[in-house]
Amino acid sequence: GSAAFVHYSCILQYYRSKEDWTTPCCPTCLQIYEGPSAINLCVVGLKAVRKKSGPKSLEFTQMLQLLSHAYETCGRYETWRDLLEEAIAIQEENGGVDARLVGNLATAYGKLGNSAKQKELLENVTSLKEEILDGDHPSVAVSKMNLGIAFCRNGDPVRARALFEEALRIQER
Repeated sequence: GSAAFVHYSCILQYYRSKEDWTTPCCPTCLQIYEGPSAINLCVVGLKAVRKKSGPKSLEFTQMLQLLSHAYETCGRYETWRDLLEEAIAIQEENGGVDARLVGNLATAYGKLGNSAKQKELLENVTSLKEEILDGDHPSVAVSKMNLGIAFCRNGDPVRARALFEEALRIQER
């Protein structure tokens, strides 16, 4: 390989040797791998984590998230969605769900053209963030903007505008 191109077999050998399954990234620049190489690495990591920690562990959900991201970068949105749903189901069984993961799932549904499901999930994310974070937190503003976009896509520009205005008020504080 070279600085621009690396043999996949070298990447795989390095990844297996360090056994840090949840960080499939370049050891030089720390960029997370994308595309087919990332899918292959994450499958290796997922199998190792399943064997070591079990299929209901938080580490396993991290691997599902990484694998889902790899599929997203390849435009394989159905698989992206399915893996996110699996990770969320495991998190629910363990007593809590990461709002960012639900937000990613909403984005996947949007990419698949299911704006109604996207809106439903974004409503959940926004509610979760409002409960957990201060209502004036920038992350709440981002969620309200995303939810506003979903309302636009679902034919409710009045509700969308109200959400955009709430998000703007938060950002101006």
